[in-house]
Amino acid sequence: KEERFAHAAALAGGVAPGAQGLVVLPFFAGERAPYWNSALRGAFDGLDLAHDRRTILRAAFESVVFGVYAVYAALRELVPDAQRLLLSGGLTKAPMVRQLLADVFSLPAVQPHEQEASAFGAALLAAQAVGLVPDASAAARASGYDEPTRPNDALAATYRAAFERYSAFVDAHLALFT
Repeated sequence: KEERFAHAAALAGGVAPGAQGLVVLPFFAGERAPYWNSALRGAFDGLDLAHDRRTILRAAFESVVFGVYAVYAALRELVPDAQRLLLSGGLTKAPMVRQLLADVFSLPAVQPHEQEASAFGAALLAAQAVGLVPDASAAARASGYDEPTRPNDALAATYRAAFERYSAFVDAHLALFT
């Protein structure tokens, strides 16, 4: 499975940011945050015969990241500004995905050395609960992080425009399923 994601990310990485204007809504089983609508379905906007599978993959990756960014944007009013993205999960092992996240969020993206971050975090919390470690957060930080993936500031305007297209398409799509 991870090899397929890595291969797809490598193919998508060969397409310029913005996916030639193609937008994918990856709502193939409805969508949760921040739209909370189980009736939403996947859709493409701007698809034409010039788009190949690499472009479709690029648009899909961008749209997944835009969905995560939409949640972040909704929470920005409630939480202080983030200083970095802390990544985990198989898909974020792909350099193209880490760079895409850093670029869209305009934040450095870091990944813990511990590959199974969720299980590691749960184990640390359990260890803290039974008194084996005094501070799970300090123990997690001690495990270390990979070198940060820095955002490419030259792409900020490109991704802002692409996110605006994505958001407008989501709004139009929501009107159909509300």
